[in-house]
Amino acid sequence: LLNTASIPVGLDPVTVRVRTNTEAWVVDQVSDEISIIDLATNRVVRSLITEDEPADVVFAQNKAFVSCAGRESIQVFNLADLNAAPTEVLLKGEQPRALAVSPDGNTVYCAFFESGNATTVLNGNDFFSFAHGSNNGVCSPQGGCTQIPNDVLNPNGPYGGAVDASAGIVPNAGTGFEPPLNPVNPPTTDSKSL
Repeated sequence: LLNTASIPVGLDPVTVRVRTNTEAWVVDQVSDEISIIDLATNRVVRSLITEDEPADVVFAQNKAFVSCAGRESIQVFNLADLNAAPTEVLLKGEQPRALAVSPDGNTVYCAFFESGNATTVLNGNDFFSFAHGSNNGVCSPQGGCTQIPNDVLNPNGPYGGAVDASAGIVPNAGTGFEPPLNPVNPPTTDSKSL
């Protein structure tokens, strides 16, 4: 990699996403804004004000989706009219951060930082191809799996395949793990259509 420019943006830039060959968006978490960069001139050409603590931005279906951790929402900007007020989608979860778009561009996924609900254990050492018990499969780096990985039972996983309730080895059981499951904030089954 070769450093070709340093571009001043807002306070605490936490994410950079390239939208086109000539445009990048920088998420400035402390200054609550998005800095839009013209890559040909290496200048900020526009700033979009966001809700509190923007964390990530992704693009799908001619829209920009911005997670706002402090507001627990996603703001949806219309890329064809950035002067229009964004649509806000309130979420059931604390500190929405990372966003991802499905390969077909029809779904935006949001990861919460502090909700503690619906935890999934994934083994970083053996994720893309797995075989344990009758659960064999392959996961694609672009998204999607042929089977749901069960890394708790995987001998190469973080628990070595050991699930022993008598010894207290039951990953994510009960409320004794950190962050604890809050019974008044159960995992959501809601989905929003944008």
